[in-house]
Amino acid sequence: MTETKSLIDAKIEKLSHVKYLPLYDRIEEIKKTGRNILENIDPLGTIISQESFIPLSDVKFRITNMLKKWEYVELYAEAAFGSHWEKLLDKKWVSAPAREGYAYKTLLPMGVFLNITPATDNVGVALSTMLDLLLAGNSVLLKPSTVANKGAFHMLKYFTPILKNFVDIVTSDAREVISISVGNEDLYGVIYTGTSKAGESIASLCAGKQVRYIGEYESNNIILILDDFDPIDAVNILGHAVRGYNGLACACVHIAGIQEKNYQTIKTKIIEFAKIVNKSPTDPSLPETLLGPLLDQKLALGCENLIKRAVDAGSKLLVGGNRHGNHIELTILEGFPNQIAYEFEGPHCGHIYGPVLFIDKYDKILHWSIHACEGRRGYSLRNAILSKDILKIMEISKILPSAIDTTNIFHFDPLGPWHGMKRSSTAPGAVHLVTEVVNTKYLFIAPKEAILSSSLL
Repeated sequence: MTETKSLIDAKIEKLSHVKYLPLYDRIEEIKKTGRNILENIDPLGTIISQESFIPLSDVKFRITNMLKKWEYVELYAEAAFGSHWEKLLDKKWVSAPAREGYAYKTLLPMGVFLNITPATDNVGVALSTMLDLLLAGNSVLLKPSTVANKGAFHMLKYFTPILKNFVDIVTSDAREVISISVGNEDLYGVIYTGTSKAGESIASLCAGKQVRYIGEYESNNIILILDDFDPIDAVNILGHAVRGYNGLACACVHIAGIQEKNYQTIKTKIIEFAKIVNKSPTDPSLPETLLGPLLDQKLALGCENLIKRAVDAGSKLLVGGNRHGNHIELTILEGFPNQIAYEFEGPHCGHIYGPVLFIDKYDKILHWSIHACEGRRGYSLRNAILSKDILKIMEISKILPSAIDTTNIFHFDPLGPWHGMKRSSTAPGAVHLVTEVVNTKYLFIAPKEAILSSSLL
């Protein structure tokens, strides 16, 4: 089913007139909804797994992780806005610094946002971004990918009756929805998660209509493994970071730099890890499945082609590399050739979609990450640094061109920020999304002397 212009406009108008919900009522409804979704994670996870081919265990892990943000919503708000978060998010005035007179500030909802989520993670991204929009007092018109949107519809079934007033969903072609929505005066903003090429096109449309635009794009994350880190632990983190969500999640890692001492051990063990994964069932609904098929043939053929180009350019195929229909084996390649590295630079860099990992020497990958992408597109969303030395991790993190660095790719802190750096995101690095979807209101009370000094009477 696709919506007509009149129906989309009607949905936006309805969302724009929904009655303001005080902060603690919002929080209560958010937490109830989070619990409802968690209690129904089995049927929801099954639907998502069936339509996206992501292993059920990965889907349930992802949803559970995202719902922690809903559970700890008060702490998340405090992390974003500091100790005055309650007053600010409830439209109450808070004193602000002023040299002369008195100053106050508060936060006001922006209004209706169109929230466009990717086929590879419709529900996970929706849960993450919608929390911020609803916490801020906004309403949401959700646009999941047309390729896999049943999970998004099913998710909304578990929203509380009150919270449902703040959310609606559209299913038409994304270009049609964007064109209609951006032209609607009641739409305040657009949040888009997907490719940078499509994102820049949407941003241009939004700019022409003075609609707020927030974009989160693809990236090529790296993992750096230092000699002091246990090689077995490193392989477990690395293996799950490349095969998780079939290698399609924005947090996945596809490029690893390994220091010399443990290089051979990690190389041997990651091959063993891949062989175990490749022997597991490919049916995503089975609990023992570790890697499912890719979403469509285009992704699978693109991944297969990348592997062939890499081997032709000098990479050594260590394990995997075969395509069975839309299923790509977990593939480990040794060597990250310059020809392939160059593809991941440029204004619309290539992105690895699928369970493919390049391993190479630590210094080469670190140098590529820092220098090869200067002035170009290749900035990461989230890199991993594996070391026992926290001070060493801190020093390396300062020089990596990424918004967020971690020591375990798929372990997210529910209070943590969002976004990427430079062209991997429209944000100025790691910030909480909720801070970008509120209007700051500032009030200045001038001193009596200022009035007297300008008096002509």
